[in-house]
Amino acid sequence: MSTPSLSPLEADVNCGKYFKAISGKLTLSHETLRLDTGSGCVFNSRVTDIQKIVWHWYSFSGAFEVWIGGTSYFLSFVPRNAGRGSWNRGMTEGRRFRAALEGRDATQESSWGLKIMNAFMMLAQVFMMLVSLLFYLMAAFSDESSKQTRQIFQFYIPGGLVLLLLVSYLILKYKERRKS
Repeated sequence: MSTPSLSPLEADVNCGKYFKAISGKLTLSHETLRLDTGSGCVFNSRVTDIQKIVWHWYSFSGAFEVWIGGTSYFLSFVPRNAGRGSWNRGMTEGRRFRAALEGRDATQESSWGLKIMNAFMMLAQVFMMLVSLLFYLMAAFSDESSKQTRQIFQFYIPGGLVLLLLVSYLILKYKERRKS
């Protein structure tokens, strides 16, 4: 283990896997890693006394396993049933802790896992908008929608709104990417 940064870090974590996970506060300060839960201190160890740390590839630096005093602790920065916002925060905290434990500066890194997940979510949103637009197109050209008023209410208004939402969403995402 290398010496962590001097600035203290603190994050909410889940300790344990599956249904046995308990919530707690993980602190890294003055070369000491400490986990506190509602029932007290789980461990308080100097970074140099940590036997092993494994950052599993499937967690994208959002969770790690640490061995202290012969006991394994699985710590996750991403809460159970996390939404997109809390997932992003957990991943960011995990990257900061990983960089500090490895003696690197976390502000200069980019998380490819976070970028992949955000790109996937954006594609899923665009896909759902396109599917909605397709259903409105199918309704407009079906045999049942032969009357003019039915076409206006079934296709033109909702289809136009979905198309407007899709175009505005893509424009906002393009502007957001140009800024960064």
